[in-house]
Amino acid sequence: MYEIMLSGIIAFIVTFLAMPWWIKKAKSTGLVGKDMNKYDKPEVAETGGV
Repeated sequence: MYEIMLSGIIAFIVTFLAMPWWIKKAKSTGLVGKDMNKYDKPEVAETGGV
């Protein structure tokens, strides 16, 4: 039981720490698209797998 909880916590922490880096990297390499659900349609990082 503890292994499942620990793996979930580790996955959350890794994702939480990696997302800011991935967003910057995706924007700098042009992997962005428009957020069609927002009024002003800002560019957001794509292909993050999340």
